[in-house]
Amino acid sequence: MAILVDHSFMVAYGGEARDGYPAAKFSTGDTICFTCTHLPSNTKMKEHDFVHTCFSIFQSCFLRMDGTIAGVCLMCTTRPMMINFCVWKNLQSCYSFLLKNNHRDALQDWFRGAIVSMKYDVFKVVYVSADDAWSFQHYPPHKLLENQVSKVLE
Repeated sequence: MAILVDHSFMVAYGGEARDGYPAAKFSTGDTICFTCTHLPSNTKMKEHDFVHTCFSIFQSCFLRMDGTIAGVCLMCTTRPMMINFCVWKNLQSCYSFLLKNNHRDALQDWFRGAIVSMKYDVFKVVYVSADDAWSFQHYPPHKLLENQVSKVLE
């Protein structure tokens, strides 16, 4: 959550969930990804249009993102920035989507000539306090990677 704190106060603008639940819940072992889109101050695009376009992109992409559980589009209250917060079933699905799709080119088409900057942060959820403490297993970082590789090879 430090990534969100670094960006200032955020407001939920909209979201999607495959299970119909009204919140983006995540648990121990899930993968979460923050996609931060920032509109520089020297662009001609209006902030309202930027926010609406970011949410439209989020909605259209979410349906094509195999492996997502839920997602929320967050709006920064102090500057023109949107963060898409997505919960993924596993790390492979997240990286597969990010690496197969050229988001930057697609975004430039959506923003009609306005230059936007993007940043991706991907995290593996190590522990959620609301989860059953007895089912939690601590894996050192090299074991986490081994587990992911063995699942991919199966």
